[in-house]
Amino acid sequence: MGVANYFYMEDVYWVGAALAGILVGVVWNYAITSVYTWKV
Repeated sequence: MGVANYFYMEDVYWVGAALAGILVGVVWNYAITSVYTWKV
């Protein structure tokens, strides 16, 4: 949310801001899930 808000406030087209927020969310969710769900 913060990344998308930053891009939106910097007058980046809203689609770019949304895609940046989605990308950060996907990476964050994968990283956290891999630590807690797929422990060896």
